[in-house]
Amino acid sequence: MCQNNPTMNETFSRAAMLLLTVAVSYRPVHADDTNATLRYGHDVAAVPRFMFPQGLPSLELTTAPLSAGEIERSWQLAMDYFHGVDHDLAAEFSPVREWQIIGPFPSGEGLAGHAAAFPPEQGIDLNAEYDGAGGKVKWQAYRVPGNDLGVDFKALYTPGEQVTAYALTYVDSPIEQTVQLRFGSNDSGKVWVGGRLVDDFNRESWCVLDRDIVTVTLPKGRTPVLAKATTGVGAWALALRFTDANGNPIGSLSFSATP
Repeated sequence: MCQNNPTMNETFSRAAMLLLTVAVSYRPVHADDTNATLRYGHDVAAVPRFMFPQGLPSLELTTAPLSAGEIERSWQLAMDYFHGVDHDLAAEFSPVREWQIIGPFPSGEGLAGHAAAFPPEQGIDLNAEYDGAGGKVKWQAYRVPGNDLGVDFKALYTPGEQVTAYALTYVDSPIEQTVQLRFGSNDSGKVWVGGRLVDDFNRESWCVLDRDIVTVTLPKGRTPVLAKATTGVGAWALALRFTDANGNPIGSLSFSATP
């Protein structure tokens, strides 16, 4: 649904938030992300990405090989936001919506929980119960509501600081195929596909859609995908989707919260 005639106050508010987001987005940029540009000067693209759960566009630096069409579309969505035109971002990006979730687990100081191997990393047992932060925790089926782009752990769990949680989904592919796994978390995060670690982001970050882009091969049939998010303070969330090389959702894939 689009809002085509925003008021002056609405437009100003969106413009102010966009400028603030652009400024803040540079704070977590890490040297590892920009090594290619430091060497060659041309391998980093500045691309607007949407943050979850804030719903704001954030200007991100990426070394991922993005197509011109994807970069143009990203800028168009950000500028539409600036002009007060609302898009159904969930329909646009098709993030995973069907999950099993578990948490919170105690992380300790900083992001210490990122390196800790809590029980879900040691084996998946959807009927198990574990000691968590503040009491027993167990897996629960969860469907991302409405137009949300991911799992907002902060809204689901207490305590919500210096903690870790996991989200598990099962992806069905009709054929073996090479795809892109795109992931964002607040703060640090990891992703395993079929039990193999494919993404490991170990520092503070907003949960930015498509922050990490990893090429993976999905076998024919059903494959478990386990994601982890560890937070220090503030927001706590993750968002994950699968795309082709141009950032388009793959219609042949389906997702389930059950094995």
